[in-house]
Amino acid sequence: MITDKRINKVCIFVTVFAILMTILFMNGEKLGIAVISDGDNDGTSDSVYFSANDLNASWSTEGATHIALNGDDCEVTGSGAYFLDGDLYIVQSGYYVLSGELTDGSLIVEASSKARIWIMLDGVKITASDDAAFRINQAKKVFMTLAEGSTNTFTDGKDMSEEALADGTNACVFVHDNLTINGSGTLRINGNYRNGITAKDNLVIAGGNISISAAGDGIRVNEKLKIRDAQLDITAEDDGMVIKNNSTDTDKSTDGNLEGNREDDTVGDTEGDSEDKAKMEGAYLYIMSGKISIVSKDDAVNSIGEVTVDGGNIVISAADDAVHSETNVYINGGTILINECYEGIEALTITMTGGDVTIYPSDDGFNASGGSNGTLGMGGGLSPEQDMNGAAGGDRPTPPDGNTAADGSDRPTPPEGNTATDGSTRPASDDGTTADSSSIDSAISISGGRLTIINKKGNDCDGLDSNGSIYISGGEIRISLPGSGTNAAIDYGSESGGVCVITGGSVIACGGSEMIEGFDETSRQASILYYLSDGAGDGSLLSLKDAEGNTLLEYEVPVGFTSVNISCPEIKTGETYILTVADTSEEIVADSIATTVGNASGSRNAPGMQNMQPGGDMGTGFGPDFISEEEDPGDTSDMTVATADTKQSWAMIGASGGVMLLGLFFAMIYRKKEF
Repeated sequence: MITDKRINKVCIFVTVFAILMTILFMNGEKLGIAVISDGDNDGTSDSVYFSANDLNASWSTEGATHIALNGDDCEVTGSGAYFLDGDLYIVQSGYYVLSGELTDGSLIVEASSKARIWIMLDGVKITASDDAAFRINQAKKVFMTLAEGSTNTFTDGKDMSEEALADGTNACVFVHDNLTINGSGTLRINGNYRNGITAKDNLVIAGGNISISAAGDGIRVNEKLKIRDAQLDITAEDDGMVIKNNSTDTDKSTDGNLEGNREDDTVGDTEGDSEDKAKMEGAYLYIMSGKISIVSKDDAVNSIGEVTVDGGNIVISAADDAVHSETNVYINGGTILINECYEGIEALTITMTGGDVTIYPSDDGFNASGGSNGTLGMGGGLSPEQDMNGAAGGDRPTPPDGNTAADGSDRPTPPEGNTATDGSTRPASDDGTTADSSSIDSAISISGGRLTIINKKGNDCDGLDSNGSIYISGGEIRISLPGSGTNAAIDYGSESGGVCVITGGSVIACGGSEMIEGFDETSRQASILYYLSDGAGDGSLLSLKDAEGNTLLEYEVPVGFTSVNISCPEIKTGETYILTVADTSEEIVADSIATTVGNASGSRNAPGMQNMQPGGDMGTGFGPDFISEEEDPGDTSDMTVATADTKQSWAMIGASGGVMLLGLFFAMIYRKKEF
């Protein structure tokens, strides 16, 4: 009996202790207990995409190892580095400051998989004849800081050694793990063999004046590429930026061994060794700010994952697509000037909430379908400069003088609610059957910003082209295409159940009359589709005035046209308006939400056809206006943090529960021994 009482007391003590430990773990910070955490794992206050260490370019060099390069030798003052057979090795966590020139050798990081290494380049020039000039064989993460006022250069040779090729080396800067570049100095990368930078995991560019010249891709990243506060100039014989897992690549890359998806140290990153998970979930391009210039003989940007632009100034000249994503493109701010391209922005879905985008394509401006080098939809095709193998020919395009993007010192704040469109409920086609998912999932959604698309010589091209639907709820849109042939300012998948709905914003879309499509009758903002009896010439002034003579819309249309689709909030059904093109004016009564004036032979929007509407519940569409407050998740950035906190809480509860079970286990053993 005495033993039983003793055992009961032990069990009660263990239970109370476990409960107290649970409460302590869950409320430790409130009780003043310091939380031990890795600073590089924590997102900063202004963005979940960048860690504190990513942005720290002013770390103290006191106590750092100093390395002076001297031709074919170097002097190391401190620990953690050594020189061997012409190469400089860094093998331990810590801080390193480099200066001087290495005439034929490489800077190599060969540390433990948990090592974090800080390297400051303060006037470094490294040339490697048969290897990457800078390579990271292993480390948790390397932070490369460009010292203020310094100029640094990495150059590789046109050939790689057998050892380098066996490792899959294909770039002047070759990274097996994670690399961050920051600071305010200059870095020049000359990729003579193939790529400028290849990162098998993640690359962060958070500062510096960086120029890349590459015989292949400018930058190639397997998973995540994140850019802010940097000036980046890329000239590439192939793609400018590639975010694509090598296992899915179909181009002429010479990548070798594939690296699994390793743990990253920024908020919201995925973990695991699955290449498919890295390919489909982890890969993306995020641009927060900075100035970026890309001149490429293929795509300027080619990503297997999402592309998000929240700010910055981007100037592109590309022989093929300017921006290609196999999933989604989000434009929330910044200035994008595409001087030359085949297609401007191409993805499964394109969502624009802000920014200023100007595109001079030879084919489509916005194309929500996929394309020639993707697996989506049926749009695209090889550009005129490409052969059947996808290789571009001809001279590299050069941006015309004076096309410098505007200063981006005042960065726009990303709006909330940049959630990808939901295609779970698809509208039915005219015959009542469900439309093909590949086309209906394609969508263009524009709710803000300014979009200008000018195509001067295109044939069978579109301004806004969606295999599925188009939703416009805001913004200012100006489209100018040639009036000849089948050029359509607006084209969507009406034949497969898609719709084109406008609920806000200002639109002047000029082009040909044979294939033009108007806005849907289910729109909540009125529009006028007008066919010209005689085509307008280049530079014609178009204006729309109300009955009192007030100008509602005006645009000097760069390219001659034969049809125009116009809409703005001031157009009301039942009211009279005066449309003027050059010297010709016509009085128009907006007799319906989607008024059509005139006719065009062969047009899919000829009178009697524009009222053919697909079935389905419009409340489940893709556009921002069709998402209720209850359904709209809003800004998902906090969800990542919330999920992390939830996991941490459950981990604490689990730990305390383990203590409780362990105590009960020992109590049972003790009781058994007593009996």
